[in-house]
Amino acid sequence: MNVRVCVEFNMKKYKKIKEKIINLEEIDFTAKEFHLIFEMAGFDLLSNSEMRSLILAFCEKLNPELSTREYDKIKSHHPDL
Repeated sequence: MNVRVCVEFNMKKYKKIKEKIINLEEIDFTAKEFHLIFEMAGFDLLSNSEMRSLILAFCEKLNPELSTREYDKIKSHHPDL
């Protein structure tokens, strides 16, 4: 098995979690998914948009009373949200 095949095989395990991050509305990850997210962050496999989505969702989960105001402030700088 060459390196490319090995890398492509290993990247397939991240496809489902990447799709879940893109469509993220609330934090509802399983323990395995949390592990994959930390692994992907460690390997720099998350895009800026995916990282932003995760950060906003975690912030909202930790402090929901500030989420709307903070989200609106961030959204004004990032119209693609």
